[in-house]
Amino acid sequence: MDERTLTFIAVCIELGVPAGWLALMYLRPATRRRAVVVLGAVSLPSLFYAAVVVTHVLRSTDRPDFAFYAAWAMTFAPYVAVVVGASLLALVPRPSHLGARFLLGLASAPLSYFLFVWLASLL
Repeated sequence: MDERTLTFIAVCIELGVPAGWLALMYLRPATRRRAVVVLGAVSLPSLFYAAVVVTHVLRSTDRPDFAFYAAWAMTFAPYVAVVVGASLLALVPRPSHLGARFLLGLASAPLSYFLFVWLASLL
């Protein structure tokens, strides 16, 4: 597998997770309380990816943009750690208000990332 293929797979996963949870929320409203936690956790990385894409589009030149291609692959493992952490936290029944659950997911993202870094340092 070459670098371009791995980047394409990372982009599909990193954009597919929020899209999949949004579709699941729309199709099955009973899953909203779990989906909102994951969407809260991936909202900050999604904003980062949006900024990378906008910067890439605005600076379109003839040479390839390293930041555009590297951002997806270099943030893939922390992104997966954030999604796994939020998915586990989504199983907790409290709080029940959707806004509070979104904030719970938002707060879980840095915690999941630091836990990932800590576990990686042990290896």
